[in-house]
Amino acid sequence: MRKLHRGERSCMLPDGSDRVSSTPKQQLFDALRLRLGDYLQVEELSSDLELSGGLTRGLLDELSADGAELEHHPGLGYRLGGIADQLLQAEIHYELETQTLGRDLVVRERVESTNDVAGELVEAGAGEGTLVVADVQSAGRGRRGRAWFSPPGAGLWCSLVLAAPPDGLDPGFLTLLLGGAIARAIRLHCGLRVRLKWPNDLVASRRVEVAGLSGLSGDSGCREEGAANPAVVERKLGGILCELHSAGRDRQPVLIAGFGIDVNLTAFPVELAATATSILLETGERTNRCLLLKEVLREIERDYLCAAAGGGNLILQQTLKLSSTLGRRVLVRTEAGQLVGVAEEIRPDGSLVLADDGGERHTVRTGDLVNLQEGDCVAS
Repeated sequence: MRKLHRGERSCMLPDGSDRVSSTPKQQLFDALRLRLGDYLQVEELSSDLELSGGLTRGLLDELSADGAELEHHPGLGYRLGGIADQLLQAEIHYELETQTLGRDLVVRERVESTNDVAGELVEAGAGEGTLVVADVQSAGRGRRGRAWFSPPGAGLWCSLVLAAPPDGLDPGFLTLLLGGAIARAIRLHCGLRVRLKWPNDLVASRRVEVAGLSGLSGDSGCREEGAANPAVVERKLGGILCELHSAGRDRQPVLIAGFGIDVNLTAFPVELAATATSILLETGERTNRCLLLKEVLREIERDYLCAAAGGGNLILQQTLKLSSTLGRRVLVRTEAGQLVGVAEEIRPDGSLVLADDGGERHTVRTGDLVNLQEGDCVAS
């Protein structure tokens, strides 16, 4: 159990475990959430939490205004009628199974970029584990400054403040770590198998019949037109953007790890419709974003602490098992041109090792990758 900070209280739950509630409002929410669906009188809540009746009623009003699904019955009292789908700070903190990540939490309705907000918080003194979550980003970004579609009420748009890699090492390892942890969290919570596409994408794969193609041409090695052929199609449902941030001369730099997950999106802009997807579109079921976020934070922290304790190689090995890139023929577009070959290795710094058709190995640190199907033609 972590050490209590000033102003925090520890609540003993019926199962004998402790939960840390940082504010009276969180303690009140915890009491209602623990008995989800049961009515509780104000007097009972006030007595249990050692609060005045007036303060308890005021906090109930605040929780309702925050978006908690509070119901009031004149004779029975108050209850939580359900788990709110919107990003509710009290719900995210309820039974959050982390020591550090997400304990300092900032929830915003609208931001330009969660990474930018996290950077501002670091400048103001925010420390490791601080989490920024927004319902909508108006200027969310991915690699190379590309826009990230972040509509309201449908996704998880988040940034975590983490310790920077030592000695100026590349943050690529932490990108791999976060990708593996998020993929496992989605599978555990939603039952959806998610894989990692180099360098920083979370993808869902499905096998489809491609009409109009059959076999391979003996001369060109390309598919000829004809009957349908099965092909694996990958669609992106998330991504990770890690940025080093200097907090000033007297402070160590930090890593701001931004990640976006398309949770309940039902449609995408026309330019993304063929390549993007969401958990809802893949499973047919809506996912509560707060519950998924808690699973994500738990998985990230477990791997983060394991790596910090010297288990980085173990984390890398289990993460690479989720790769949709390794062992496949790929095309990588870089600023220097394009490479085609077999993806043989992803190194701890996140770089990709590719063997071209002549057997020469190339190390690529960043680029845009396409997983090629057997027989795909590549324009020179």
